[in-house]
Amino acid sequence: MKYIFEVLKKENIEIWSISEGQIYDYTEQEADYYRQCSKEVEKTSQRVKKRFEQLNEEGIFTGGVSSFRVPNCKKCWEIRIGYI
Repeated sequence: MKYIFEVLKKENIEIWSISEGQIYDYTEQEADYYRQCSKEVEKTSQRVKKRFEQLNEEGIFTGGVSSFRVPNCKKCWEIRIGYI
């Protein structure tokens, strides 16, 4: 992350934070924010993946190429159209 910050600064690209305003120097605080965001993204990814697995086990089509093991295609369309 520090390398990216230095490259952007070298190219005269300003770096802004919604809560902090303009960031002039890379500090340990920015490194902590980046590490925390990385962890949150991983947690969200795991939750979404698990939920998609649950929906597939229930036979609900979640997108992509439909396989032959999807038991109830009518239910898939009802969900997409908004009946359920």
